[in-house]
Amino acid sequence: MASVLDGLDALLAKLERLQNSTPKKAAKAGVVAGLTVLSKNLRQAINSSSASPAMKRAARLAVGKRLLLKEGMPGVGKFGLGVGKQSKRKKEKAVKRSADKSQRGVGISAANIHWPTMGTDERETSEHRTGKMPAVLAGVVENAVSSSGSEVLEAIRSKITKVLAADAAH
Repeated sequence: MASVLDGLDALLAKLERLQNSTPKKAAKAGVVAGLTVLSKNLRQAINSSSASPAMKRAARLAVGKRLLLKEGMPGVGKFGLGVGKQSKRKKEKAVKRSADKSQRGVGISAANIHWPTMGTDERETSEHRTGKMPAVLAGVVENAVSSSGSEVLEAIRSKITKVLAADAAH
């Protein structure tokens, strides 16, 4: 008595698809999950800093993440203060503001968050002194990274497992 295995072609096609696309998809999803945890912990580190409430709010808004896709690599993640792409609306607003010379200060945003993070020396323009800024947010990124180790790995592991299971089920 002989057995017949139906669906062999479909099984081989599925295995081929899984081999080609799933590893990149899973790695990308894992990196994004890890960046999300790091960004959340960075916001918490900012909240626990000694900066003023207005500075904390500006810094939390400047937290971003970005997935850099490169040929031959599934993705490289980047997170921090002032990371990410500027929205079209913000670009238009920045161009408009730079054209209007009557507006002098714009406050702290992703474009200049490095001032309170690293501090500045005494500065001056051709017309007047602009002062200096102390490093009130020094070390917040390092604190967020050091407190996130196992949580990031668990988020990556969990997300990759979910993506692999979902792809194998289809």
